[in-house]
Amino acid sequence: MKTNNIKIIKALLFAAILSGSCGCMDGAKKPERNKMPELSSLQEYHDGGFLAAQKLSTGPAGLNFASTQIELETNDGLKRFIRVPLPDASADSVLVKMIQTLKPLAIPLLSNWANQYNSGLLIDLSSNRSGLATYQTNYELRQQGGFVIPVILRWDRLSAYRAGTAQDLVGGTPFISLQKLSGQDPRNFKGY
Repeated sequence: MKTNNIKIIKALLFAAILSGSCGCMDGAKKPERNKMPELSSLQEYHDGGFLAAQKLSTGPAGLNFASTQIELETNDGLKRFIRVPLPDASADSVLVKMIQTLKPLAIPLLSNWANQYNSGLLIDLSSNRSGLATYQTNYELRQQGGFVIPVILRWDRLSAYRAGTAQDLVGGTPFISLQKLSGQDPRNFKGY
């Protein structure tokens, strides 16, 4: 009985070595497989929704953007804004997950933001492609009896759906309202 088991094990080991060595022989090389282009390079064909990130950066949590401080003229005079450029959809899935995770903490986080920084937020989703018109929608993010944070959303034809989805994400947070002050609603954009 033991010799039968040893023979079976030897036969399996021999078969494994033989099949593995056959793959190493020189011969006709396999054709290179087709590769899909990066999703962010196909934005004009993108018909909606946030795209899952294909290739995340090595930065923190896979996000690859740098925010800057800018000053913009508003109805109340010169106001400081934090500008966050997100020109392509490569990090959208990470951002959506982060927003959904932080929703329960939204009120304390936004209250702290309003008290510490006293600035607005400019989210720039425009693709930076020449010849495309850029649109701007102005909002106020409000907590009743609490903070008021000005939010500017910049977008273009290629990012209109992303802008509308971002607006819907923020709008579903309890006890916080996102009020449109001016500009075109990206969810109603018909310029595709």
